[in-house]
Amino acid sequence: MMAVEYSLQSYFDVGTSYGLGDEVFNLNEAANSDDILKVGLRNPLGLGLKCAVHDKYPDIIQIWRNSASAHTDHPEAELGYNKEHGVGSENNQAFLHFKARLRDLIKSHPINGCLLTIYALGTVFIRLDFASGLANDVVLGFAKCFEFGAYRPEVSNALLDAARKTSHDAVFRVHGSSSSGRRKWKLKNTTIQNLSKRSDPHFETDEKGYVESRLFSSFTHVAMCVDTRDDVSQIRHLLQPTIQGSKEPESVPICFEYHGVLYFNWTTCVIEPKTFDNTDDSPKEQILRMLVCIQIALTFHGVCHSFQRLFLHETLKQVASFVGEGTDVRDHMDLNRLRTLALAVVRLTNFALVTQTEEDQAYFSRYEQCAQLGKIREQINKDAEILLNVQMAEAADNVAKRETFLNVVALFLAGFALLSVTVDSFGFVRDSSQMSINPDRMGVLVFSITFICAILVLLIARIRRSRKRPRRRGKATLG
Repeated sequence: MMAVEYSLQSYFDVGTSYGLGDEVFNLNEAANSDDILKVGLRNPLGLGLKCAVHDKYPDIIQIWRNSASAHTDHPEAELGYNKEHGVGSENNQAFLHFKARLRDLIKSHPINGCLLTIYALGTVFIRLDFASGLANDVVLGFAKCFEFGAYRPEVSNALLDAARKTSHDAVFRVHGSSSSGRRKWKLKNTTIQNLSKRSDPHFETDEKGYVESRLFSSFTHVAMCVDTRDDVSQIRHLLQPTIQGSKEPESVPICFEYHGVLYFNWTTCVIEPKTFDNTDDSPKEQILRMLVCIQIALTFHGVCHSFQRLFLHETLKQVASFVGEGTDVRDHMDLNRLRTLALAVVRLTNFALVTQTEEDQAYFSRYEQCAQLGKIREQINKDAEILLNVQMAEAADNVAKRETFLNVVALFLAGFALLSVTVDSFGFVRDSSQMSINPDRMGVLVFSITFICAILVLLIARIRRSRKRPRRRGKATLG
């Protein structure tokens, strides 16, 4: 029996941004950081808006349990049943008994809490904590079933709706219940919401009819060894993947001088407190800083992932429109705002803004390397530059159109003025001579009028052709 406390942690996107920080939710400005003495870290994105799902939406927990329980019957499910426990066969009685026992645990094992932390940029951090007491042979299958249960549409949609309702209610509560207050807030904040609106998560269906939502990309498993009975070495060997060709767990120990050790692995992290003998700080309090590091890393990853999708989608739309394959796109003013938002996102998700402490940066560096956050930020910057080029090309195109219109108007006015002067001159010659006009002189006047009209028509036609001609500068810029 394991005394270790197990947690599933991840992130997802509500589909829009309300602002850049906590001020949009009007959170207590006096508290802009977690417990300074015990944690001492500050997330540049703010503290976020909290939603205790287990208290406010207990039906979601039940839906999640049902989905996780149903996953035990999926033929390709990872249940952690290996040769040490018997032969993994659907017809093997031991295996069927194992699955029945696993389903019972999924339906009844206590859940300490399910917390959503909603950040103003639209990223939601989710943490599902289980009580201790899971047996060694079922803990992996238990955690995997809850993880894959979250990927099912009924669970993903319920969590997304809960996060959206919580954030919307908080925003409207802050800005007053009156219609005038809501209208005032909407006029002020519609720009960033519309500008940052992302598409809803899509569903994937395989050839067998199995459906998953893409709301979550993955979950991080966290084992917290906060009990004196916990054998950290045994837990690491049990939960973390092993190095190829070896039985040793594949993880990197990151030592926190006053807090303990975080054994980092991309899928599963094991956390060990510094001591069990400290009367001032309990083991759970000692590991708080390491847990906050994990939360900040996942939050940054979620923000970068959301805006990477936003800018990629917007870039494709703008480029398609620029080459004449689309019409419903943002104008150059919105594109400039979107680029500014991109720069803010890249800046805010820089781990250097969190802390300069070596131990924290050691963890952030490992996570950033595995998640390839540097490449994601670089891609966001590149997409922003493409949008800027499109913006400049669109602005130049608008200027060219205005200049063309003014040139056409000027040519018409000049032509008409020239014709008027010619006709008046002809009338003056005829009246002043009081005699019939010399046929040669008449021919010259007629030829002059015809020549001027021809030149005018040719100039207008040339201007019209130049407007329709593809802009080489725009193509070269986009290439």
